Amino acid sequence: MQGLIRSIQRGIITLDELKRIQLAPEKLEVIEHTLQAHEDQLWKKACQSGEAAHFFSYLKIYPDGLFAEPCRQALISGEEHFWTNILDSGSLDLLKQYLEFYEPLGGAHTHECQQMIEDPAWLQVMRQPTLASIETYEQAHPGKHSTEIAHMRDAITDDSDWQKAQLTASTPAFKAYLDAHPQGKFKKQAQECIEGATSHDDFVASMNNDLKTADEIQNAVASKIISWDDVASVYGPERTQAIQNFVEHDIQPNPTIPTTLTKDSTEVYFWGTPSSGKTCALGSLLCGAMDNYHLEPQQCQGYHYMTQLRNVFNSHNKYCSLPPSTIVNVIQEMVFTITDAKKKLHRVTFIDIAGEIFRSIYSSMNQMFLDQEHKDTLAHVMKFLHDSSNPKIHFFVVEYGAEGIQWEGLYMRDYLHACSLYIKDNKILKNSSGVYILVTKCDKMQCPDEIIASKAEQYVQENLNSFYYNLHEACKDAHISDLKVIPFSIGDVFAGKICSYDDSFIDDVVDVLLAKTPPLKKNNFFRV
Repeated sequence: MQGLIRSIQRGIITLDELKRIQLAPEKLEVIEHTLQAHEDQLWKKACQSGEAAHFFSYLKIYPDGLFAEPCRQALISGEEHFWTNILDSGSLDLLKQYLEFYEPLGGAHTHECQQMIEDPAWLQVMRQPTLASIETYEQAHPGKHSTEIAHMRDAITDDSDWQKAQLTASTPAFKAYLDAHPQGKFKKQAQECIEGATSHDDFVASMNNDLKTADEIQNAVASKIISWDDVASVYGPERTQAIQNFVEHDIQPNPTIPTTLTKDSTEVYFWGTPSSGKTCALGSLLCGAMDNYHLEPQQCQGYHYMTQLRNVFNSHNKYCSLPPSTIVNVIQEMVFTITDAKKKLHRVTFIDIAGEIFRSIYSSMNQMFLDQEHKDTLAHVMKFLHDSSNPKIHFFVVEYGAEGIQWEGLYMRDYLHACSLYIKDNKILKNSSGVYILVTKCDKMQCPDEIIASKAEQYVQENLNSFYYNLHEACKDAHISDLKVIPFSIGDVFAGKICSYDDSFIDDVVDVLLAKTPPLKKNNFFRV
């Protein structure tokens, strides 16, 4: 009985043949039961191990067994894993097993496997894949296994080439890695490094041209686009420290527009196009006047704003963060007294007009839409300007070098031209005693101090000719004979929002204020 079972298991005879020779039914039943138990055991063993050899053993004995089809599927599913083991080990025995297991199933690597068995030298390369063994094989067998050799050589050099690229950490090095390994293990990392390096290089180039603000630089360092060493290579250690310490000023203007202005005070109006540096000039003047001319703030609508603006600049600090621009519907009245060389007091009211007033005037002159907020702000300014209670001085603040910059599609000259016509047509200067053009950022003129004033005037006449002409005509109509251009600077501005503070330009402006504002009479008490 056991002999018959072994013969069936070895494929010498089949169960159907035993039935045809009319073997006793009771013997057939025992054989069938034994074979089924053995088949179940063999299938269970194959499933538990997951090894191709066990699945193959099952199929060899039970090619039409109960589990034959799932067994074939299991073998097919594990083919690539089995082949990878062969490539890793270079084992001749495993190659022979592969043919035995997978050739009947139409294995994908059958032809390659046969070549490897027939080519022991290639099998040796598979066992010890080095650049030297590959080169030796190529010399002995030119043209053979060229695709496999290319993949193998790429895999061998992938790690070392990536390490070289990381050591250099440059865009050309990462590009060289990708050229050598288009599908390399580190392809994604190399691409990210190239993109990051491009962002890094672009950002550093922008810093070299001083096109990045302090907060943008802080964010770029935090995002690891650049490092503080990169910043120091552009700005130097001291300025880099100033950028690291930069904090945006939270200056809060009084949102309430004053209904009337302080009496017995000379009103000084500061006009400035958007981003002209007007607010910075005001802060610098207030700080310098306090340090050098005994400025005493007076209670007024813009008292808190004046205090905040003055504190932005500090003659004891080498670097100062710049204040934000004035918002659209804000008119700040800042009243103070200053003392002249004869110890006499002069009361002055600085009027900070938002740069948005130029947009309002431009729209009004060209019959364009003007929303109610802009209309109200313009109306308040005009009311103050036409009030003859106090004498008035005007400073028009323009930025040196800003002639090519646009705001909402308009240049500085467009806004100033419209404003000068508006002033002339509406006789705004009739109550005024002085008109001046303050040219900011004159430190960028790079010329000797003795000619900086003439250089500033030349800049205005060449780049803002129509504005200067109309303003000159308006001054003539108002019998004002001293339209002058005054150079001004708060110091060297860098990283967009920080300056190396310089108060040497304030004296010319304060001289004008003292000359154009009458000293207070004795017992001339403060009145609002």
